[in-house]
Amino acid sequence: VDNQEEVPTPLNSSRSNRRTKTLTRALSSGRSIRYGVHSIQNTRPEMEDAHKAVLAGQESGEDAPVHLGSWSYFAVFDGHGGSHAAEFAGERLCSLLSE
Repeated sequence: VDNQEEVPTPLNSSRSNRRTKTLTRALSSGRSIRYGVHSIQNTRPEMEDAHKAVLAGQESGEDAPVHLGSWSYFAVFDGHGGSHAAEFAGERLCSLLSE
């Protein structure tokens, strides 16, 4: 289930007209693994954070599949001023760890 919505930012009255983007995902697999993700963009111009979830037995990755066997992988990457490093780590770290 994916749900993306805009909600008012609870800041002081001078900024009350700003909007915050949130992304909430609740997911599960046939192996009884359930997890959720909640991201808040807040007042930044773009979402700077990234996340990655690969469940046991699932293959993931654009260039090369990831084989984790009976392991699952969950990670959150904080952009700290830009999304590039978080996106790069989100795309590559699981592959590196699975080698």
